[in-house]
Amino acid sequence: MLANRNPQVLWETLRKLLDTVADFKEHFELVLAGNVANDIHTSIGFHGLSDYVTNKGYVSHNEAVELMFNSQLLL
Repeated sequence: MLANRNPQVLWETLRKLLDTVADFKEHFELVLAGNVANDIHTSIGFHGLSDYVTNKGYVSHNEAVELMFNSQLLL
C-alpha cells in the first residue's frame, strides 16, 4: 500500500466499529502483507488501530495465497 492509496475512510470506519460493536473487538485483526508505506502505518496508529495490526511484511507467494484464503475481506 503506497501513501497515495491510504484508505482514510476505512480506518475511520473500523475505529467506529471497534467503538460501537462490542463483539467486533474480539474478532478483528488487520493483517498487512507486502510493502506498506510509513504514512499508512502512521494513519492506522492515528485511528487507534495499531493494537489490531499484524504486519507480515513481504511473504512468499504461497503464504500470500494462504492469507487471502483465510481472510474475510481483502483490500
